[in-house]
Amino acid sequence: MRCKECSTINPKGMNFCGNCGLPLEATELRRERRKVSIVFIDLSGFSTLTHGFAAEDLRDLADEVLTVVANIIEDYDGYVDAFTGDGLIALFGAPHSHPDDAYRAVKASFKSLRKIEAIGDSREIDLKGRAGVNTGTVIAGSIGSGRVQEYTVMGSAVNLASRIEAAALPGEVWVGPVTYAETAHKLYYEELENISLKSYPDIDKLYKLISLKSAEAKDPYQNIKFIGRDLELGILDNIFAKVEKHSKSETLWLTGEAGIGKTRLADEFCKRIIDKNVTIVKIEELFLNIEGIWRQFAKQILLEKVNNDTDFEVKIGKYLRTCLQDEERWQKYILESLGFKTKPNWQRLERRKIERSFLAWRDLLYAITVIEQKTLVIIVEHSSRGSRLGIFLELLNDLDASIFIIRTNRKRYTEADNILNLERLEQNQALELINQIADPKLKVASQALVSQVGRVPANILELGRSLSLQDSNFSSSLGSLLQARFDKLSPIAKQVLGYCALIGFISWKSLITELVGETKVKFLTEILADKILIVDESSSIAYETQYKFQSKLIHQAVLKTIPNSERSRIHLKIASWLETYASQMPKEIAKHFIKGNFHEAAYPHLLRLAETNAKNKNIEDSSKYFDIVLGLELAPRLLALASLKYAQSAMEFSEFELATTILVKAKELIDRCEGETKTQLGFQYLEISQSLKNPSPR
Repeated sequence: MRCKECSTINPKGMNFCGNCGLPLEATELRRERRKVSIVFIDLSGFSTLTHGFAAEDLRDLADEVLTVVANIIEDYDGYVDAFTGDGLIALFGAPHSHPDDAYRAVKASFKSLRKIEAIGDSREIDLKGRAGVNTGTVIAGSIGSGRVQEYTVMGSAVNLASRIEAAALPGEVWVGPVTYAETAHKLYYEELENISLKSYPDIDKLYKLISLKSAEAKDPYQNIKFIGRDLELGILDNIFAKVEKHSKSETLWLTGEAGIGKTRLADEFCKRIIDKNVTIVKIEELFLNIEGIWRQFAKQILLEKVNNDTDFEVKIGKYLRTCLQDEERWQKYILESLGFKTKPNWQRLERRKIERSFLAWRDLLYAITVIEQKTLVIIVEHSSRGSRLGIFLELLNDLDASIFIIRTNRKRYTEADNILNLERLEQNQALELINQIADPKLKVASQALVSQVGRVPANILELGRSLSLQDSNFSSSLGSLLQARFDKLSPIAKQVLGYCALIGFISWKSLITELVGETKVKFLTEILADKILIVDESSSIAYETQYKFQSKLIHQAVLKTIPNSERSRIHLKIASWLETYASQMPKEIAKHFIKGNFHEAAYPHLLRLAETNAKNKNIEDSSKYFDIVLGLELAPRLLALASLKYAQSAMEFSEFELATTILVKAKELIDRCEGETKTQLGFQYLEISQSLKNPSPR
């Protein structure tokens, strides 16, 4: 049997794939609807620019650019979907997602274009890229057959992203309306009017990214009270006090999932020590090369405003002569690392394991703590052990100096000495946080929703923003939050959850087993652990374990992930099971038959509901079900019979005008019938018509 996940061919009789370990069962839910931000990046005028390049040089340049851009995409946790010659397509929101995928997509695009320009500068060519970003709903999943299968997305949102990229000018990031709506609170854009995009006549306005930071795009939550983390702040305080007292460097790894609050905790710690004799240096390692990192070190150590490179070189030179007055060689290495002195073309055979510039910077930082009698706090975000900066930071660990290094990462480095892993907020803390940012009028709604998005601070803040938006933007933003939550489930658990959603707000274990098989139904345990589903002890079907979604919001969010094309056959299976084991639920049976496009099977159940409600003198519900029947795609004889029953019921409730209207429709349907059926229905029509002319007193 071929594994649907990795295409490995397994011997008969195996229940699990010998390669990936996943169950060997077919599943219909191979694709899903997802909200995704799509990025198209292309090199501008690449063919003209590289005219005359040797084939090898051209290949090397394109390879370097695409490798760097792909790395940036992956650094922001995006997915490179395809390479397109001298460009690429990337996805944020598939195959996994975050609440801020649109923001990640735009920021990664901006960083990519700047990196492309830097590569061009290093080769002395005017190399530029352009980027288009669009956000929308797509169908995501594997395409192809057999071993040739690839994960990708399809939909109008993808095509629009391509059109936006083609319209963008060199060096610019342009975004669509939905992307703009979801990121305008963080990023600064210029509105572009009178836009004309092929096949998208309704899009007449796009947005050009101006800056990643702007006074016009302030964080609305920058002044909210810091919630929780008292224990964690205490740990940071203790390490800082130890460093100050013993003048011995210490390193702490601050780890945790995206959005958990690592940066906010570090910022809060810095506020607590700002009045002390301390110099704080903050570096975002992920997006800087080593030269850029050294410049950030130098600027923040100076603690002075630097107007230009000339001013910068003068000030840093003066500072080095003060701190390293007897180390002219070290001064030279540092100035070279900052780009203020040209490195020699020849290189001496290096016998040292550590770069000389690293040793020079190490001694400079040590001198700062001794000469200025200051504690140096270095905060490095997105830090990694094997990088050049990582090697330098580990070099500082051996110093007898007042240096406290905080390195943040999503991974938990188990081999590190000091690790502080941030967990999700407690429920009461999550509620306290949402109460700070949600409109008091929406307090009840916000408290109900906070449990749906987990207890991750970034998700809660995004929820607060969602609640302040209007209609579609609220739905879109909240949908991203819930999609990110579902992505924490394993692939099979997500498939099982999709079947539960198709069954309805309430589902039953035997029915789920019927749909997914004995092996996959075990993944209900994972879903229950995440509290997306809860067990309802009082089942509406005898001897059944009943589940229900934690909220209708979550049920609808899961339902939106399932492609319409894959629902029909599953609904038929659900209806057939209910018809066998839950005949007392005609409404549910009929609903699934209709969704499965099997109207004739739904007919008797709807008719039963209509007649039962009429018998119970519930004219409103009776009319509702008769109307549903008459809207089905059925043979004229069935519709005619239902019309006659409807008219008879209306007469019994003295709804004579309604009965007359329905009889007109019944006559039209009877005329479309043939043979004996037409004759029999005609007699019934005449009988009801006569009764309508001479109604008996009630």
